[in-house]
Parts: sequence; structure tokens; C-alpha cells
Amino acid sequence: MAIARALITQPSFIVLDEAVSALDVSVQTHVLNLIKKLQAAQRFSALFISHDMAATRYVSNRIAVMYAGEIVEIAPSVTFYEKPQHPYSRALLLSLRDHERSQFELKVANDLIAKDGCSLSHRCAWADDVCRSMKAAIRPLNNGKVACHRAEEIVQV
Repeated sequence: MAIARALITQPSFIVLDEAVSALDVSVQTHVLNLIKKLQAAQRFSALFISHDMAATRYVSNRIAVMYAGEIVEIAPSVTFYEKPQHPYSRALLLSLRDHERSQFELKVANDLIAKDGCSLSHRCAWADDVCRSMKAAIRPLNNGKVACHRAEEIVQV
């Protein structure tokens, strides 16, 4: 019902914040299909906010990943799911594939998020002194953007 109310004025942009999170899986599928159909017919842009990586993959053309309130990666959906460039993005995708092991693993966090450096540096197996002392600006890499000092190395693994 909320989606119908949002679309009644034929907006050019809508925000879908956890639009399917409390729904049964079969209902989620129906709603996601409806969103895609309406988006194609009415030609609106949508910001789809979700913790559900499968739903996000289904409805998104581009993905932006946030960690600790900051965008750490932006990429076309296809590229993101094939080759994530930020350690947190990799961890999110690895969490979907329990059977798959990787060289990347998050360390257990025993302290608070760093104030000066990368907010993930206390948990990241790739973190070095630069990561712990200086926040990385988001910058172009391949066909996306990433906020990581070591992204070029990470994408090689």
C-alpha cells in the first residue's frame, strides 16, 4: 500500500527503505517484480535501501555499500557481485556463500570504530598503518568507486 501511495503522484524518484524486509518470501518476490514492472512503465528512479543482498541484486542497476554511515563502494550491480572492491563489500558477499572460503576474513572486533583512519580498520585483515591513521577518500577504480587505500591489491585476490 505504501508503494502505491508513493507512486500515485508519478514521481521521478522514490525511496524504498526496507520495502520487503518484513514480508514472507513469496510476497517479497511479488513486490520486487511489481517494483521492477512499475519502474519500467513509469520510468522513475528508486533508492532501494536493504540488508537483503539477494533482493538488492534483483532490483538494482547500481549498488552503494555503506559501513559506519559512510559510502565505501559504488559499482554497477553486475560488477559488484562479480568483483567487489572494498573489504566490507567482500565480507557481505562472502556471508551469502558460507560454503566458499576466501583469503579475506574479518577479524573479531574488540574495540570501537577508529576515529582517524578507516572505520573498518579494526576489523579488516587488509588494514595497515595507513588505513588506521588516514581515512580513504572515495575514488574511481575500474568501473566503480571505492574508499580503500588497498583496493587495487584487494581486487587482484
